[in-house]
Amino acid sequence: MLINVQRIVLTLWIGGLWTVGYLVAPVLFDQLQNPAQAGQIAGALFTFMSWFGLASVLVLSVIYSFLDRAKWRFLVLFLIAVFVAISLFYLTPEIAGLRDMAGGAIEKGTEIHKRFALLHGIASGLYLLVSLLGLLLVIRQPERTSCKF
Repeated sequence: MLINVQRIVLTLWIGGLWTVGYLVAPVLFDQLQNPAQAGQIAGALFTFMSWFGLASVLVLSVIYSFLDRAKWRFLVLFLIAVFVAISLFYLTPEIAGLRDMAGGAIEKGTEIHKRFALLHGIASGLYLLVSLLGLLLVIRQPERTSCKF
């Protein structure tokens, strides 16, 4: 049963990451006339996925402690948690603060735009790393065990 719960959590979490980041967000920016509105909606989705990711890391850590004590899985989950926490607790508030300082519309070429682009680039890089590490967890499933939980 635990292996099935693990598969469901991974499917919802990592599938959601890929869907939001690589399908939904680009469509929002393509279809909405107002980039600020697209950014606001995408930001809310990314924040939700970050919180869902942290909860998933916790659940998966407990499940793997019963199913598969492979140290690499715990290392991957730890790295994911660190990257998500950096994004959620540092980058996201900093980016939001820059938007607030600029009154919602950040003009290209300004110092605020340069800082925004840097932070956004770092956040995008961390999102890609989390997506790839999550994909590793999906691909390298633990073996079925005799655990009856």
